[in-house]
Parts: sequence; C-alpha cells; structure tokens
Amino acid sequence: MAIGILFLLFMVLCIAGILGSVLLFILKQEKANDVVLILMTAYSMVIAFLSATALPVNFVSQQVICWVIGFVAVIGAGIRFGTRKSSVLSKVLVAASVLIGIANMFLF
Repeated sequence: MAIGILFLLFMVLCIAGILGSVLLFILKQEKANDVVLILMTAYSMVIAFLSATALPVNFVSQQVICWVIGFVAVIGAGIRFGTRKSSVLSKVLVAASVLIGIANMFLF
C-alpha cells in the first residue's frame, strides 16, 4: 500500500514538473510566463527541501547537492528579474533545476 502511494506521489511530481516546464516555453504572455517561472522556482525549492530532508543527517554532501540543484532555479529567476527581460537561459535553468531535482530525489 505504501509503495503505491509513493508511486502516485512520484507520478504527480513528474507530471507537474513536465507540465510546468512545457508551459515555461509555450506561453507567450510575459505576465503569465513570469507567474509560471515563480511557481516553478518555488516548486524547485520544495523538491530540494524534500530531497535534502529525506536523507540521513550524516549524508551532508548529498544534502548540499540537493540544495544546490534547488538554488539553480533561484539563479534562473534572478537572471530573469535582474535583467528585466525574458531570456531562454532563465527558463532553461528553472526547468533543468526542477527536472534534475525530481530525478535526484527518486533515482539517486
């Protein structure tokens, strides 16, 4: 029963990550794109929190890797709002942070 619930959680996280990543590149309205970028950045930080806190206390290097993957999305959002123009680099950083974070949480 518990494995089934974990699989459902994994599928929901994957679908939300893929859907958000696709929306980042499809949406043309700048305001909607900014909202999705902020939501995906927050989602990446939630994934980083879940990954880091799921590890044992003595796995400090793995926890740091989880947090670094999460903060890549913050760097991407900082690029977007620091330059005040939409760039592909910021979208790629946020999408990669989410997808690598999900892979790191469940596969490594």
